[in-house]
Amino acid sequence: MLSLTTASYAASFVVPSGTTAPAQTLTNVGDTGLIEAGGTISSGAASGVTMLNDDQALLNDGLITITGSSHNGVLNNAGATGLGNNSQITNNGTILTTGLDGDGILNEAGATGGGNNVQITNKGAISTTAGSAFGISNEAGLGVGAHDVQITNNGTISTVGSTSIGIFNEAGPAGGAYNVQITNNGTISTTGVGAFGIFNRAGAGGANNVQVTNCGTIVTTAPSTFGIFNQGSQNFTLINCGTIATPQTLAINIIGDLHPTLTLLQGSNIQGGVHSDSPLNINVGPALNLLLTLDSTSAGFIPGQIADPFVIVGNTIAVLDPVGLALQADVIADLSDALLIDIYRWRAAFTCCCCRPCSRELWAEGLGSYRKRSHGVDGYENWQGGFLVGYDVPLFCGNAGVFGGASFGEATASRAQQGGDHASYVGGLSYERICCRTFIGAALVAGYTSLDNSRFVANNLVPGGIQIARSQAQGFFISPEITCAQQLVGGYMSAIVSGTLRYAGLFLGNYGEHGSSADFTVRDRNIQLLTARGELSFPLALCCGLCLEPYVGAFGRFQVSESRLNGELLGTLLSFDPGGPRNLGAVLVGLRGDKKWGRFDLFLNVEGSFDNHKSNRVLGEGGIGHNF
Repeated sequence: MLSLTTASYAASFVVPSGTTAPAQTLTNVGDTGLIEAGGTISSGAASGVTMLNDDQALLNDGLITITGSSHNGVLNNAGATGLGNNSQITNNGTILTTGLDGDGILNEAGATGGGNNVQITNKGAISTTAGSAFGISNEAGLGVGAHDVQITNNGTISTVGSTSIGIFNEAGPAGGAYNVQITNNGTISTTGVGAFGIFNRAGAGGANNVQVTNCGTIVTTAPSTFGIFNQGSQNFTLINCGTIATPQTLAINIIGDLHPTLTLLQGSNIQGGVHSDSPLNINVGPALNLLLTLDSTSAGFIPGQIADPFVIVGNTIAVLDPVGLALQADVIADLSDALLIDIYRWRAAFTCCCCRPCSRELWAEGLGSYRKRSHGVDGYENWQGGFLVGYDVPLFCGNAGVFGGASFGEATASRAQQGGDHASYVGGLSYERICCRTFIGAALVAGYTSLDNSRFVANNLVPGGIQIARSQAQGFFISPEITCAQQLVGGYMSAIVSGTLRYAGLFLGNYGEHGSSADFTVRDRNIQLLTARGELSFPLALCCGLCLEPYVGAFGRFQVSESRLNGELLGTLLSFDPGGPRNLGAVLVGLRGDKKWGRFDLFLNVEGSFDNHKSNRVLGEGGIGHNF
């Protein structure tokens, strides 16, 4: 491999692929450095790249490997004159250091400041393997510098050694290192006694208004370590939607800050203790089931913006995402609609202007539905499948039927934070009559329904940070309906208008969860829905006993039961609206088909609907009947 000397490079430099270069220095305003993929900087006597002026940029797509104490992979050094401002450092490759105090990337202010408005981005890998070595460090030094800095890790940072730190932000005796934003979307891992994932330290002053956002993973695996540590700075903000795992000590430790804020978003997983010696302002975003407990020496919570129902008991806050309760209305509506969508076996004789004999019929059908609904930042899906068998006989110038069956399904939140199975066992009656161009039908279906739900609860005091709260609700389901249809004109294609009024009710007793430290108890849950539906269809009587009936329509669904739900969480009474649409409107399009084949009838109905609350649904049924 070709080895290049320092003299081979100007102040701005490029290390081409396939070459190895010694340590490099950027000296002039606006200088740039590039290590191409396959290029290497290797040094045991100095930092790999030293930046000494303003408006400089470094891009590493290759490898920087450094040995020796206090030698860094990349050093942005403000020096005595306070330069090093507006620098951009991007690592897409690999930075390796193996000496004491050897940082991967160091932004260092001088005695008079500097090192301000610096952007440091890691998309590759940074590894340090000695004590007191930091992956990325922003240090104010003796001057009021190193402020307004942005540090972003989208790759991996790994440190091995005592008091090693993944990302470090420190103010000096005069202050500095304030207005800093630290973002981790990748992985930070530290191994060593007294190591930290992210450490923000004020020193004698400064390091205030620092915001740390973790949507990646931070893991520390030795005694006396901390995932995220804030010491002495003011107005510290931590936003977490990722994993912070420090099971041996504290995952989060905040000391000496009068106004700390912790915001937890969906996906947050904290494993380990949490401490704040000042009251901790807590915000919790939607779609997060949470049980967060501070240690006994903490000063408690101040609730801020918390999207979902919550309770605070001492140093513990529990937050309940109600999407599993909100989706129950859709589950019951879909069950009712799937069972009754085409319950009238003799309607085809009316819609297709054909005569069916007044005979008995034994029939069986399969049924199913699928719904996808957006719901706040999350959403859920509900599907079910089942069957009905029935027997129809002539009665009072019409036809009466008796039927029974079962339905099984699953409803799941889009991001798999909660969901469950549901099963129903039903029986019912129907009656239908045709009077010239008028059809009248009535039906009643009722039975037993069970709803098994599970939700993932983020609990910082359990191994893995997650518990599963499970519940089984059982209740009585009933759904009556009445349908009227009128044929407008006679002939080959006679339009038919019809209207349906349908009620669906589910009545549950008290039920509770088990399996988590934040089990929720529900009191007397009932859901009652009223649906008004209108259709316009165009039946086509084709040859060979085939009838097709395309139709369009609309329906409105109204929840007529109480909107608030009562329960108990952490021994505290809780009353809230579980959310979801109470009233909605939808348009629909569908196709019915009926084929007579000797004494057999084949039938099918498929329907799609779209409502004004971001839900799409497909349901249908199909089966066979035999006339006696």
